[in-house]
Amino acid sequence: MIAQPGPVLHSRWNPLPRSLALRDVFLLPGMFNSYSTSNLEPFIGGLRTDAGYEGDRGQWVRLAVAEHLPHRLGVNFTRLFAMHHRDRWGKRGQQRAWELLAERIRERHNRVHPARPIGRVRFGVLSWPKSPDGYRARKTSKAIKVTTYYADPEDR
Repeated sequence: MIAQPGPVLHSRWNPLPRSLALRDVFLLPGMFNSYSTSNLEPFIGGLRTDAGYEGDRGQWVRLAVAEHLPHRLGVNFTRLFAMHHRDRWGKRGQQRAWELLAERIRERHNRVHPARPIGRVRFGVLSWPKSPDGYRARKTSKAIKVTTYYADPEDR
C-alpha cells in the first residue's frame, strides 16, 4: 500500500495485489495528514421559499451547521467536502455526494422548520488566517474568504 498509495502515484513495477477496498482503508486517515495556514468553518445556506414566515421569504438564510452536521469540525469538514467520495470515485462521485447531501439538508430543514421552508441549498467553508492568539483571533469580515463547494441549480 505504501508503494502504491493511489492512482496518481500508481507504480507498475510493484505487482503486489491491492483491492479497491484495501486501498480505501488507507485513505480514511487522510483528514489527519495535512497542514494549512488557514482556519476553516463550514457554512450551510438555504434559499427561503414563498411559504411560511414572511420576514425572510426569497432570501438566502444561514442554516445551523450543527443541525445537519453534528460532529467535530474535522469530521464535518471531511463529510462536507466529500473527500471519501472524491478519493474513491473522482470528481463525479464527489458531485453526486454533494447533490445527495443538499437533498438531505433541504428535507431535514423543511421537516424541522415547517414555518421557514427552503427550496435550494448551498454549502462550503469560510476560511481566515491562523493566529497564535487563538482560533478566531483573525476572523474579521475583511479576512474571511468564502468557498462554495455546492449550490443547487437555480431551476430547482
